[in-house]
Amino acid sequence: MITEMMTARLKPVQPGRTSLISVLDIGSTKICCVIARLAPRPEGKALKGRTHAAEVIGFGYGASTGIKSGVRPGERVVVRGAYDVQLASAAKGLPAEGHVH
Repeated sequence: MITEMMTARLKPVQPGRTSLISVLDIGSTKICCVIARLAPRPEGKALKGRTHAAEVIGFGYGASTGIKSGVRPGERVVVRGAYDVQLASAAKGLPAEGHVH
């Protein structure tokens, strides 16, 4: 649900002009960015008030290791090597001596 607070800083799209927009979604397990061109289009019956069509011209995504919960102000967190810490915490026990698979 889109609220007024979410759209308060959005600038209106100029009728008859092409614009670029970007959307950034930062989650606890992934990060995604979409860049689109808004091109003017005639108003249709199905989409009344829609003055532009969006054409995706670029996107990117990748894994992210975020913090979901459990951190208090002032606590230290791992910011480098987080994947190694995650793998180590998933291990069922300590590995035997040497190189183990």
